Order: sequence, then structure tokens, then C-alpha cells
Amino acid sequence: MTKPQRRIALIALAGLALSVTVVAQSSNSGEKQEPTFDVVSIRRSADDGPIGTESRPDGLVMTRVLVNRLLQQAFPSAPYRVGLPDWAQTERYDVTAKGRLGVSADERAAMVRALLADRFNLLAHVEDREQQVYELAVARADGKLGQHLQPTPIDCDAFQADRQAAADAARAAGRFPQVTPPNRDGPPLPCMLRFLTGRPEGDRIDGDGKMDALVPLLAANTGREVLDKTGLSGFFRLELVFSRSASLTPTLTPAPGDAPTIYSAVQEQLGLKLVSATVSRPTLVIDRLERPTPN
Repeated sequence: MTKPQRRIALIALAGLALSVTVVAQSSNSGEKQEPTFDVVSIRRSADDGPIGTESRPDGLVMTRVLVNRLLQQAFPSAPYRVGLPDWAQTERYDVTAKGRLGVSADERAAMVRALLADRFNLLAHVEDREQQVYELAVARADGKLGQHLQPTPIDCDAFQADRQAAADAARAAGRFPQVTPPNRDGPPLPCMLRFLTGRPEGDRIDGDGKMDALVPLLAANTGREVLDKTGLSGFFRLELVFSRSASLTPTLTPAPGDAPTIYSAVQEQLGLKLVSATVSRPTLVIDRLERPTPN
């Protein structure tokens, strides 16, 4: 389809800590318009098959994606969403969007917002709301860490710099950088964290990584955002074995001999702790969201 003739504007209301997302028809007033994709294709997905997102220099390709994933890309600074209709949490779509090269991350988010406004008739606003989170902190008063969390022996800063340079060179040559999948059966790849499920001993997070790489993996296995309050810097080698199902189901208690919940494992194996807290967080409030017309 052609470029959508809609834009999303953020209006700051004087005296109120509130940001409102307004979907409006574009005008001829000469105002700068939000960037949009040139071509967008959206179709309901097949009942089964692979799920994935591929970000390309000129756009993105999403397979069997939930609308919630599009909202994450469109509003990266608002990690919480309320008012999402039931269908948007179950129905999957194949999305292909193409535009110009060389857009920034902020421009890409604006383009996805325009896509949602044009094809899903999105009307939403962002406001601060109280949310339940976990804070990740050092468990012991003396700061001693667990046996399964120790500084890595590898110079990961240099390793990652070399890997980034190789990826940049591939893009400059017009090639997509090769993505190496995690090693499921052997040791983890250098200077990366991996999450493995369905292991005989339990679910596992292991490898080399910083705290900012660990917290999203903890969030995915607790159902809450996790904020890093450890004060730890640099790369650590870690190994965490736990039961994901028991962690996400408060009424489920692991049987003797089973892997512990992630809450127990974090403290016993890493010497850290997950502390429940209530914080004010930017929240995307969905005022209107409709099923797209396929094309």
C-alpha cells in the first residue's frame, strides 16, 4: 500500500506529567510529518510455524507476531500496556514493512507507530502508573557473591568490539551480519548469555554477561520488570538453574529433587535477591485498537 496519510503527535499538557498519543489526519500546514514505511503488508498468520522478528536496514519482517510485539517496538519507553483487547493477545500476524535506508531507532519507532495508527486504527496515550516490579540486589550485607556468579576471565569488552566491527563491515558491504544461534548442547558462546528450556536438570541461564543483560532474562521468567540495583559493573560468568513453570505459578511448589524457583535460585546460586517493589512507570493506555484489514 502507499504511504499512510496519518501521523502520530505527542502533545505535552502544561502542568500535567502526561504524554498523549493522538492519531490525526495529516494537514497542509507545513508541519514536519512523522516518517512512515513506503510499503506495508499485514496478514493473519497460519496456525503454526516459526515465530521471529528480523530488523532490516530498510524495514522489518515479522512472522507470527502478536500485536503486543509491535506495540513494544512503537513505544519502547513505555514497558507496560493496559487496555489491550483479548484478540490482540492471541491472534498472530505476518508483517512486512519497507521504507528508506538509514533511519534512526527513534525514527523506526515512529514508523511503527504510524503503521499501527493506519492499519490497526490505534489510539493510545502514555501516562505514569504504579506498577509491581522486582529489584535485583546483592543478598549479603558484606557483598559476597554466590559461587555461580564470578567475574569472567575473558576480555569481553574487546571481544564484543571486534564482533561489532565485523557486523558493521558486513552492513557496509551490503550484507546482513550472520547471527550465530545459541549452542544448546555444549558450552555457551563467549561473552553472551543464553536461556535454555526443557533441560533435564531444569531451565538454565548461563554464559558471560553484564547485569543489564541478565535482568531482561529474569523478567521473562518472573512476569515482572526487573530493575538492576546491584551496583555491579563489568562482565560476570554465571550459571542459574531453576524451574520456569514453578517461578511463574505462585501456587506451584517444586517437588523434592526438582529445580527450585528462580527466586530461590537467584539467592542460593548467585548470591543476589529479587525484592518486590512498587514504582511509577510509563504505561501505554490503549484507548482504541482494531483488527487490521489484510492486504
